[in-house]
Formats: sequence, C-alpha cells, structure tokens
Amino acid sequence: MVRERGPSLAGDVFAKFRSSPLFEASKKRHAPGWTTGDLFADPLFVAFATTADGHSAEDLRLQPTSPAIDAGVPLPAEWPDVLRAADGGAPDIGALPLGAEPLKVGIVRQ
Repeated sequence: MVRERGPSLAGDVFAKFRSSPLFEASKKRHAPGWTTGDLFADPLFVAFATTADGHSAEDLRLQPTSPAIDAGVPLPAEWPDVLRAADGGAPDIGALPLGAEPLKVGIVRQ
C-alpha cells in the first residue's frame, strides 16, 4: 500500500479566509492574523510511504529543497529545544531541522 499525494492547488489557498471578518478579528490576538505564516505545500520528506507488507517506512526529515526550510517561527529562548543548535538558519517547520538525524523509534528488525 502506498499513500497518494494530496491535491495540488494553485494560488493562495487561504485567500478567502484572509478576506473574511474572522481573519480581521484574529488580528486582535495575533497581530499579523491567523494563517499569515501558513504554507500549503508538499513538505518533501525524505520518505513517506507504507511498504507492501504494511510496515511504515517514514523518514520525516526534510529534503534540502523542502519549502519548510527556514519557514518556521522562532520559539522563545526559555522554551526547551534540544535541536535548536542543529538548525543552521531560521527555524524549519516541523520537528526535525534539515540535517538532523532520523528518529530511532518503531519496529526493530533482526
């Protein structure tokens, strides 16, 4: 079983919301407004699939051409972030910055 890619859309998928009264009201809580920094794109993970035997083969690290690189929001310095130093530029979107080692979880095959 292989997962299919999501829909491809052109243009600003958030345009309708950003022209709504709710978006304007959101600026009272978040000055730029909700969805201002959101992206709608394939994150270009290294591997995102399920093998024929039903086991996951995910590697959720980013490829060097990912639109998620340098597109994140900095966390406050007092928040713990064990990978902060591993991110060479602006924060990447996602749990693992570009160049981080993959997570070591799941089924171990002998």
